[in-house]
Amino acid sequence: MHPFAAGQASLARTRRSRRWSTLRTIRASLGFFIFLAVAGCAAAPDARTLAQQADARYGTSTFTWLVDHEPSAVVSWGVPAASVRGVLPHDRVIDAPATGICAATHHAHALLLLIAPAGARAERDVALDCGFAMTRDAGGMVVAPL
Repeated sequence: MHPFAAGQASLARTRRSRRWSTLRTIRASLGFFIFLAVAGCAAAPDARTLAQQADARYGTSTFTWLVDHEPSAVVSWGVPAASVRGVLPHDRVIDAPATGICAATHHAHALLLLIAPAGARAERDVALDCGFAMTRDAGGMVVAPL
């Protein structure tokens, strides 16, 4: 065999093996990323678990109630709106203004979530002046505006 022909044959084999090596690498990488995506989705906590953790943190059961009833909007008073968004990611969560809480709740067509200890009588009275309590316990309440 001519040396030039042998070199070309060797080069062709090398190119083929590189191509297959590249395809194997791409296939393996794609499989690994699919595995990570599936494993990540399986490991993410659901809304009920997050609500139970928030209930335990704030000493109330109102977060679980919110997850069970899925309101379209919530005005958050006494707890940061970001904490409520962690439990209700698809809902509209608004921080309560410093004044005019009842008007803001009514204007937003939202439920009022109040997280306050049982001793915070003034806040509870203001919340009940806004509407009727849909659920309440020692740590908080959810009020529907009138």
